[in-house]
Amino acid sequence: MRTFLFILLFSLSATSSVAQHTLTIEFKGIQEREGKVMLALRDANGNDIEKVIVDIPANGKITYTFEGLEAGTYTAACYHDENENQKLDKNMVGYPTEIFGFSNDARGTFGPPELSDQAFEVSGDTRITITLQ
Repeated sequence: MRTFLFILLFSLSATSSVAQHTLTIEFKGIQEREGKVMLALRDANGNDIEKVIVDIPANGKITYTFEGLEAGTYTAACYHDENENQKLDKNMVGYPTEIFGFSNDARGTFGPPELSDQAFEVSGDTRITITLQ
């Protein structure tokens, strides 16, 4: 009986020590209230963790919240999919014709920004803003 109680108490304390964190991302720079925001949450190495499609409300802030994340380093990338074709449209030269953004508002010169420029920490209830351009 003692062993059972010890195991029960140990397992309860072990599961409660794994904190679940939230990340809320607010999107700025979107002028047209049409389409969706395509959002990718990635780890520090740029590997996709979760991709989501964010609805754009008729008015107010545009946000999305990830729940149940582990504390750690993340990056995020998004674009405003105005025509809802679920791809970043580009012109003939390959330059995006839809606005896009990265965490920390990082910008690359001739391509995406370095992961180190996009990296941010999630701990507790974390909020970040991405400005799409």
